[in-house]
Amino acid sequence: MTTVFIDQPATFVPNKLYNEKNIELFGGENIPLNPLLQISREFTKDGEIVVLYESNKNREDTLRHYFKNIDFSHFSVILYDLIQQVALTNEKTEMYINMQNNQFDLLVFNSGKLMFYNSFPHKNEEDFLYYLFAMAEQYSLDPDLYSIRFLGKYSRFNSYYEALKNYHKKIEYTELEALDSLDLDNHPAPYFFNLMA
Repeated sequence: MTTVFIDQPATFVPNKLYNEKNIELFGGENIPLNPLLQISREFTKDGEIVVLYESNKNREDTLRHYFKNIDFSHFSVILYDLIQQVALTNEKTEMYINMQNNQFDLLVFNSGKLMFYNSFPHKNEEDFLYYLFAMAEQYSLDPDLYSIRFLGKYSRFNSYYEALKNYHKKIEYTELEALDSLDLDNHPAPYFFNLMA
């Protein structure tokens, strides 16, 4: 059994640059460190990225007490591992977007290599478009040469999809079987619910 953490942000560090002695420095770059939590470390399957995130040791110890064979993972590691396998088959640049209630995760791959990862807050379509296109401009991405792929398509984000269509034409959605019997409108990370169900 694996418990997936979705409640804390993560920092991606290239494995080549990672040094265990600097774990708090790396972790503190993007994560507001909480003295009540510990920094956890996880490697992506391809070994290219070290993912750092805060976790609650007391919660983990409690779960280990009741479930002897339990593992823990951060959702961003799972996202990376799944997307990287798909991205290996594509020589073009692709943006992958995981929509959540109050944030979205953006991963950009080119020929199977991660170019960019971050999570951005959003309250509306304008916030979403601002962060998305600021990143594209920062990396000088030509809109005609990259596609945007949403991880799932959920009705509560329809206004976001429509707003993006006004500025970008190459938009795709992952093919997941809909869980019609379940109401995912209130789930904070609906893609993960689909993935784990």
